[in-house]
Order: sequence, then structure tokens, then C-alpha cells
Amino acid sequence: MLRRTVLTAIVAASLAPSVWADSENTERQIIVITDYGIFPMVTYVHAGEKVIFNNQAEASRSVRAVLRSGETTPDWQTPTLAHGETYLLQIETDTVLEFYSSFSSKIIGAFSFDEPVEDIEKLDTLAFEYEE
Repeated sequence: MLRRTVLTAIVAASLAPSVWADSENTERQIIVITDYGIFPMVTYVHAGEKVIFNNQAEASRSVRAVLRSGETTPDWQTPTLAHGETYLLQIETDTVLEFYSSFSSKIIGAFSFDEPVEDIEKLDTLAFEYEE
């Protein structure tokens, strides 16, 4: 219960504005790295958009793309970010969409070029189809 409360507080504080507007008045989505995961797990983007990775974990973390088949170096990765540091990543049509935290390859996130599902009934259907 305490973990959930702490995580909720961190995410709420980090996402006070759910998108960040920079000096060019361009909105940027924020992906928060925590001690317990990456939030949101799926970020809906468009080619050319930039996203901000914000490390709110107690320790330093980096995020890197999942390796493509046969490759030994990720297409992209953030530098090691201390608590509170951020990194800006530009998304292109050939950007590797799946990524994970340096803390654990089980802490994953993804970008999606699809439109977000906003119909709650459709979400229930997708969740049901996923559970096998």
C-alpha cells in the first residue's frame, strides 16, 4: 500500500502538467521513470514528436530501446539520469518503439503510433481478449 501511495505521489508531482510546453511552445509528453516502473507504459506519439524522460527514481537510471534482431547496440538510449534529471528524445517513423529501464529489463514501456483507445467498452474488450 505504501509503495502505491509513494508511486502515485511521484507520478502526480511529475505530471502536474501532463504535457510540457517548451520555449517553442511545442507540447512534449513526459515519461516518468520511477523505482517501480515507467509511467505511462504506453505513450501515443506521432513521427517528429519529442518526448521527455524524467527520472523520479531514487537512484540514477537510463532507458534504452529493445535491441532489433541481430543487433548488439540499441538504436537509442538516454544518458544515465540522476534523480530529477530529464532527457529529450525525438521520435521518428523508424524509432524502435519498445524500451526498458537500466534497473530491470522487466520494467518496460512502449511508444505507439496508433490513436489512443478512449472508449471504455473497447478497453474492456481488449483486456478480455488479452487474458487467455
